[in-house]
Amino acid sequence: MKVFEYGAGGSTIFLSERVQEVYSIEHDREWHARVSKVLAQCGVTNCTYQLHEPKPIGGTFSAVDDPQVSRFIYDDYYPGTTLDEYVGAIDVHPDHTFDLVLVDGRVRTECIRHALSKIRSGGYLMLDNSNNTDTAEIVHKLRTYSHTEFRGIAPGWPPARWTNTVWKISA
Repeated sequence: MKVFEYGAGGSTIFLSERVQEVYSIEHDREWHARVSKVLAQCGVTNCTYQLHEPKPIGGTFSAVDDPQVSRFIYDDYYPGTTLDEYVGAIDVHPDHTFDLVLVDGRVRTECIRHALSKIRSGGYLMLDNSNNTDTAEIVHKLRTYSHTEFRGIAPGWPPARWTNTVWKISA
């Protein structure tokens, strides 16, 4: 299998031990360094791991509704920046390249929009925390694909509930 992953970590190591190739994208420099170190310690050689940090948007903008800002992929967590490069990292790959795309990073809806054409027919899209309100619209649009939901208790107290959804993508 060939896998593309938005957001790296334990899943990167898990997948690298089980698939032919993993392409993983990270937005956080410190986390990227930590995961890179573990990948090296584990001797992982089938993973292409890239850092695509949020980039500053030139100029000063007062709101996301500003037409200049709306041209960019914007994340409230990183005001004044764009995640265009992060989201678009999958665009260099031909359509129908990946057997699995795992979305577990920033701006998940935009990542899914870029990823769908990159998944081969019969391949899978997996969205971590698919019950979050920020992904509700795209999850609703994906309802026509066969899917399975995995629900569990999230870490922390009081415990929250998380859902991961896997869709089988057909032509």
